[in-house]
Amino acid sequence: MPAVGPMSLHAAVRRGRRRVAVIFLKLASSILRAAIALHARRAISDAALRTALSTVSRLERGGVRVLGRPRQQSDYQLRQKEKFDGGID
Repeated sequence: MPAVGPMSLHAAVRRGRRRVAVIFLKLASSILRAAIALHARRAISDAALRTALSTVSRLERGGVRVLGRPRQQSDYQLRQKEKFDGGID
């Protein structure tokens, strides 16, 4: 049985997170491809396509979150920060 130290445990957790993130992104990709194909054949409505896009967006954000990376700031948040900081230097 291999020795389990703090570094090997940390590496195992990182590998597991990466795998989960890949699963999230593959699921998002397959949902997006299917929704676009169905919409092109007029099998689903515009509203259903928007729902699928929203789901894909959440899955992508979830994949990034699993990796422990911070969320990107929106344009609105960046503008608010610029106003608070007094503009760009």
